[in-house]
Amino acid sequence: MIKKTDFLTLDLPGKYRIPSIDYFRTIAIFLVILMHNMHKNPLLGAFGRYTDGGGGAFLEAILEFVLSHIFTLAVPFFFVIAGYFFGQKIMTGDSSARTLGTYSGRLMLALFFWRIVYFFIPSPSLFEHSHDYLGWIYGKVTDVHELSELLNIRSVPHLWFIPALLIALCTATFFSSVKRQWMFLPFAILLYLLYLTKSTYATTSWGAQANTFFQLCFPPWVNAWTDVTVNYFYPIVFVSGGWYLTAKKIEFKVRTSVLFILSGVFISSLEIMLLYKECGIVSSCLIGTVPLVIGVAMLAFSMPDIGKDSFMSKCGRYAFGIYLIHYLFVFWLRPLADLFEYPFSEIVHFVVVYFFSLVVIVVLSKNKWLRRVVV
Repeated sequence: MIKKTDFLTLDLPGKYRIPSIDYFRTIAIFLVILMHNMHKNPLLGAFGRYTDGGGGAFLEAILEFVLSHIFTLAVPFFFVIAGYFFGQKIMTGDSSARTLGTYSGRLMLALFFWRIVYFFIPSPSLFEHSHDYLGWIYGKVTDVHELSELLNIRSVPHLWFIPALLIALCTATFFSSVKRQWMFLPFAILLYLLYLTKSTYATTSWGAQANTFFQLCFPPWVNAWTDVTVNYFYPIVFVSGGWYLTAKKIEFKVRTSVLFILSGVFISSLEIMLLYKECGIVSSCLIGTVPLVIGVAMLAFSMPDIGKDSFMSKCGRYAFGIYLIHYLFVFWLRPLADLFEYPFSEIVHFVVVYFFSLVVIVVLSKNKWLRRVVV
């Protein structure tokens, strides 16, 4: 019998929860909101002295790169934790197919529900020209093209998380079912390198050569397919990393975690210098992101009582719902934040987006049916 779980990281609720995981999840959600929130960067605003057109421009660019990559650590962290707890259930004797079926049903339900929510809630720009909401709705439900957009997950950018997690869990289940778990991590690394070739390193000399090789050696439809789906490949390496921590029964120690984090920082720093030299600032995952995120997850496990009974730890259990709903408030609450001067407006925007997201999800979670799609 599979107990009810939290579907952002697949960990168990109530007395089974690990306070440090919830605490880190809240921090990760903060980073997600900041990443989607800031059309200007208040942190960069504090370093305006670097915009002198000389060496300072380089320092500002590096600062922007570092901050953007801090933001990109958030979602991979969720994938690592999900892989860990999913692997833990399989390793303790639960049927991999049955476990996958349970998670898939709930995740697909959440995806379907929130896709409909975003379909029927307009952006604030609608009301700048018209207040005919019912007419707008009627136009959407009677237009075949508009209705077909319901199937387009990419039209709501952050919902990609759910199908990406499903693909990663299906991949894990496949290797588990054929008794080839040891192949999961190498396979995931190959897919991650493909992702880097098609995205982060695409404009470098090495990336351009690799992509030319792909175009010459594979049919056009294969290249077109990988270009569209490659973003769904990269989470597999983080899920496999979490799975590996479970399968090898890794003992979590602060020292080992810090070593992973430092190695990730070192590798990422080398990549940052290379990318800046070849193609400027690129905001995406790196090779060093993998050990860095796995190290952060290990650090959370190595100090399980961090944040115990704290507000942030309690908020962590609502991270899945906050992730799904926050995009609505990013747009709808922007006019409120713009009442304040920059950079204070960005701080206000972040606070109100998180606050309203948390409140709405807590309220929705009180209903036994809606709870299925928010926690």
